[in-house]
Amino acid sequence: MLKIEFITRTFKIDDIRAALAHVDLVEFLAFDTIYPQPETGVTDVIRGINCENEFIPCVRVEVFVEPQLRDKAIDAIRRAAVHERMIADTISLFTIVDVVEIRTTRATGTGRGTAARPVGISRM
Repeated sequence: MLKIEFITRTFKIDDIRAALAHVDLVEFLAFDTIYPQPETGVTDVIRGINCENEFIPCVRVEVFVEPQLRDKAIDAIRRAAVHERMIADTISLFTIVDVVEIRTTRATGTGRGTAARPVGISRM
């Protein structure tokens, strides 16, 4: 199993979803994040007012694929995530060797040092 991870603009997520569905990958994880502005003096129009942005709202996307679908998924992501002002032009690829699920109990108490306790660990 492989994990493909990349950062893109939020409005490109629908294009990425369609491109991955074309390759028969329908599930992925998307996390809201902000990315520091690479160049200065860039302004966006927010509610009709020109504002200078120091941070750009982005989405960090994680896709889990089988090794034989790796090249198709990366090509689909490259085609869908293209934008004239790219945020990060890096697509990271990780090998998933083992997955562990840790189930925890709800923390009891309100003082310092009260945390959830693991009740079971299982390999997936």
